[in-house]
Amino acid sequence: MKKKKILFDCSTCHVCHDSILIEILSSEYDVLLLTTEKKKKILQQQFSDISIKYFVKDEYSGPSRFRNLNRGYRNALTMKKIIDAEKPEFVLINSIFDNSYIGFLGFLRVKIPVILFLHDIHAWSFVRDYPIGRLKLLARKRLLKKTQAVFFTSDYLLDKKNNAIENRMYVFPFRLSESEDIEKRKEYLKENKRPTFVIPGAVSKVTRDYSWVFEMLKGINYDFELILLGRVDDPSIVEEAKLKLGDKVRYFTGYIEESAYKKLLLKSHAIIGNCSETLPYGKYKSSGVEFDGPANAIPVILKRETLSNCNHGLFIRFDDMRGFERELGELVKHVNEGTYDRAYLKPAILESAYFSKEKWQGKLFNILRELGGRK
Repeated sequence: MKKKKILFDCSTCHVCHDSILIEILSSEYDVLLLTTEKKKKILQQQFSDISIKYFVKDEYSGPSRFRNLNRGYRNALTMKKIIDAEKPEFVLINSIFDNSYIGFLGFLRVKIPVILFLHDIHAWSFVRDYPIGRLKLLARKRLLKKTQAVFFTSDYLLDKKNNAIENRMYVFPFRLSESEDIEKRKEYLKENKRPTFVIPGAVSKVTRDYSWVFEMLKGINYDFELILLGRVDDPSIVEEAKLKLGDKVRYFTGYIEESAYKKLLLKSHAIIGNCSETLPYGKYKSSGVEFDGPANAIPVILKRETLSNCNHGLFIRFDDMRGFERELGELVKHVNEGTYDRAYLKPAILESAYFSKEKWQGKLFNILRELGGRK
């Protein structure tokens, strides 16, 4: 039986989430992928064994308002041409940030369901503590009117106290758990006897607070490794880390392929959740830390108030820096004594069941069938 087509539009970031969706969608649909040339090359390499039809949209070309408007118009026109020519059953748009593109998409006339995947509320709905410009909000509201459903990455983003979006709303996590990865993790940990901590995501002061982490780790006298697992956007952070931690820190200057990224996650003993306190993570915006750890059965060490609405995962919370040192010391003790599996790995594996790929794949397809009027 010939597969129906689905148009998947993705931006330049969030390769992990795009990859999960592409892998799942391709099992039931012929995937038409609209993305930038840079993202296309990454995904072509990753999905060389899957038949995907690629379409390219223009990338961001600088702060020129005219260029951005022109780019947004051309990209929206490209989407319309694809829809008219290929006649997909759905349009799925993941993590859209481009304001001009959003503006023009709101004026497209399409007769098929449009579905948005979002990881924040404050960029799409009025939030008093984090307001956005009036024109941006109007453009987003117009696109939402064209949208049949919205998927959020975290369940707390559906909370109506904070969310004024009126579309049908569902949850689909940013990262999913696979039994194969959990088995790999068990084997990796048998080999890795050096306590290893990871801070995942782009190395940037905009989204993360590194200073307290480096300062606390500087005073620890036992051996460990800290991996800054993301592209370095701010070299000063690496310089501070090297100054305070020396050869105990590892970092990467360029893009890290998803397979390499996941392997380093699976080999680690804990993630340190140092989300910026100036951004609304855990209330109006989800963070990759919520998924990188829990979906892969990795404990996450973080401040008591950080991501306080996240309940799916093994979160080790502390109230002050003494608490951080105590929790870290306890974890290292279990690694060194060979009791890490019992104390941390087994409870984390139980928590990872929430992110089961099979479960969420089934939910997604059931919702798509409902939205498309199929049984």
